[in-house]
Amino acid sequence: MIWEGRYVFVKDVLESALYVQGAVHLGQPKDDDERSLAQLGTYFKSAQLPADLKFLRRLGRVVITGLEPLRAQVALEQSAAAKRPDDD
Repeated sequence: MIWEGRYVFVKDVLESALYVQGAVHLGQPKDDDERSLAQLGTYFKSAQLPADLKFLRRLGRVVITGLEPLRAQVALEQSAAAKRPDDD
């Protein structure tokens, strides 16, 4: 995405949420890029949730959906391993 003439990457949104908006540490933006990202969240705010945090929630859903086949395979293998007799 392009915001205020610069590319905004997932990493940028994550860092803004973590270090500026208080997910890990609440702080003040340190430079123009961080100030711009903080404005992005409030500019597109809807349902009392900043747009960048809504983006992270949606990104989490994509990650969970993408990992579902892996989760299912691990569960299947664990189930099969539990049914096998122990080798002594």
